[in-house]
Amino acid sequence: TLRELVLEAALHLRVFRVPGMERPMERLSRHSTATAHAVRAVCRRTSLDAEYAFLVGLLHDVGFAGCLLALAEDPYWKGVTFEQFAPVLDEVHAEASALLTRLWKLPEPIQRSVANHHDLKVNGKVEPINAALIVAEQLCWEAGLGMLPPPEDADPYAMAMPEPPLE
Repeated sequence: TLRELVLEAALHLRVFRVPGMERPMERLSRHSTATAHAVRAVCRRTSLDAEYAFLVGLLHDVGFAGCLLALAEDPYWKGVTFEQFAPVLDEVHAEASALLTRLWKLPEPIQRSVANHHDLKVNGKVEPINAALIVAEQLCWEAGLGMLPPPEDADPYAMAMPEPPLE
C-alpha cells in the first residue's frame, strides 16, 4: 500500500498536471483513482490479485495525460481545447498508456493490461483483469466518474457494454 500511495501521489503531482488543461486533468485524476479503488474492490471478490488490479486501474488511462503533456509543450497546439482533442485522445490513449508504462519500465503484464484495457479478449483469450476493469469503469461512469462526462441525455444502461461480455 505504501508503494501504491507513492505512485498515486507522483501521478497527481506531475502526470495529471497539464497547463491549460486543469479541468480535464482533474477529471482524469478522479477517474483513475476511482477506477483503481473500484477494480480493487471487484477483484477482492475474485481470485484476482486486487493490488495488481489497483495499479492497472490507476494507470489504465495515463495515456490521456501523456498525450496532453506532449501537446502542451508544442506551441502549435496552444489554445486547442480538451473537447477538440478528446475524440483523437480517446482513440490513442490505450496505446499511449502502454508506451508510458514501457518507458517507465513497469512489468510486462502491466504494460499488456493497460494496452488492452478496453478489450475483454486479448489474442482470443478472455483476460479476467480486463473484465474486472471494464466492470469498474462502468461503475465509475454510472457514478459520474468517467474520463469523459456522459452526455446530458445519456442513459447509462443503454451505453453500457453489451451483456454477453460482462456476463
